[in-house]
Amino acid sequence: MFKRVSLRNCLVFGSTTFLLLIALVGYGNAEIVLRLGHDNQLISPTHVTAAKWAQLISERAGGKVTIKIYPQGQLGGEKSLVEQLRLGTVDATIVAHNVIVGFVPEFQAITLPFAFKDYDHAYKFLNGAGGTALLNKLETIGIKGMGFINTGFRSIGNNIRPLYKPEDLKGIKIREIPDPLALAAVSAMGANAVPIPWGEVISALEQKTIDGVSTGNSYYWSARLYDYTKYFSYTNHLYTSNVVLMSLQSFNRLPKDLQEIVAKTAIDSLPDGWKSVADTEANLTKNLEGKGIKVNTVDPKPFKEKVEHLWKEYEPKIGKELVDEVKKAIAK
Repeated sequence: MFKRVSLRNCLVFGSTTFLLLIALVGYGNAEIVLRLGHDNQLISPTHVTAAKWAQLISERAGGKVTIKIYPQGQLGGEKSLVEQLRLGTVDATIVAHNVIVGFVPEFQAITLPFAFKDYDHAYKFLNGAGGTALLNKLETIGIKGMGFINTGFRSIGNNIRPLYKPEDLKGIKIREIPDPLALAAVSAMGANAVPIPWGEVISALEQKTIDGVSTGNSYYWSARLYDYTKYFSYTNHLYTSNVVLMSLQSFNRLPKDLQEIVAKTAIDSLPDGWKSVADTEANLTKNLEGKGIKVNTVDPKPFKEKVEHLWKEYEPKIGKELVDEVKKAIAK
């Protein structure tokens, strides 16, 4: 729930200022403070995007609205944040698209294994008819989709051995995001897929509940997962996008002029998220090797063969039109 702060609501006692954050019927001179929570580190593309959005709003809204960022799970994990958006108790968040799958199954279109050959293909889908259709579906659950940023291809870091072929995954417990298609893909490739929310990954590695992690390549770095694993294999088996979201309740409470500013600044913040991933991945191999991680690439063909059947299996859940939009994006 956004807060409105007005000078008439400030009580000053000595050197201490108490800001009484109350909901006003009229705006007057009130400043609207939007609460944005996310569950990632301060150097992650998620936070880079959130910070840029907050900066742009500050520059363009004339003090009428600001964003206060609560990073690193301060307001809850990703699933909780989505639920809070629906209730209107949090105003905005940025979460992996896989988390939304539990609310809108069609988002599994982005999860289709080995779908996108490169980030240009992903960009074309997310910023084309397919991505627009997915964002529009969010309004049915009380959420306004503002846009997509790049999380990147997912690869696997683990403590058992380097991965060169699917057989190397046998017996290894790999954390995958709780998205049915993502879990099915990692299982089909040969691993024991374990669904664990992002905020619990490090403790699961420390407790040896899992042997490794499937995550976005750049997030493997920003979350310092190199401190908890020995090997990193560029499987690039799945693609993940983070989605910039607002509570529909919070958005609709804003005056029209502020709605336009909030929506436009959200869109204008997205390139920073995409650039952050590209910048991190440009030196990722070198940086990981500098941390003592043994890094290798894989021939994707045998891994891809293991998961091809999932496209047909999941098409009824995703919808043929969205699957066709993915195929159209990767054909260009």
